[in-house]
Amino acid sequence: MLSAMVLPEKREYVVITGNKVSVAAGTSLGNINCAYTSSQKDTLELNRQIPQRDRLRLDIPVKEFNCGNVFLNKDFAKALNASQHPYAKIEVVCLKKEGRDYKGNLNLIVAGKIIPLQNVSFHSYPGKGV
Repeated sequence: MLSAMVLPEKREYVVITGNKVSVAAGTSLGNINCAYTSSQKDTLELNRQIPQRDRLRLDIPVKEFNCGNVFLNKDFAKALNASQHPYAKIEVVCLKKEGRDYKGNLNLIVAGKIIPLQNVSFHSYPGKGV
């Protein structure tokens, strides 16, 4: 008689305790860096395609990006057509651990367009999560 035991698949998760989205861009006037921070929490499974229902989704009010001064904030909102599309949206499709940080794929929805991005860097901050 032969018997076998199937071990459960090992799954890894990461707990999201907050997030910061940074956008760096070049303009005719120079470079700008804009950021948005929130305390949205979630838990994501690593190293696999995340099912649609389980994906981390961020709805970011475009007018809440901070670019360093009021004029750049207004220009950034105008460039993203905030009057027609007041939210930029991010959906994390997959996430993999690489060293101390993470890489993943996401869908960026901005100004009504869906832009798939691959191999995006996610950084963890001690005591603050990913």
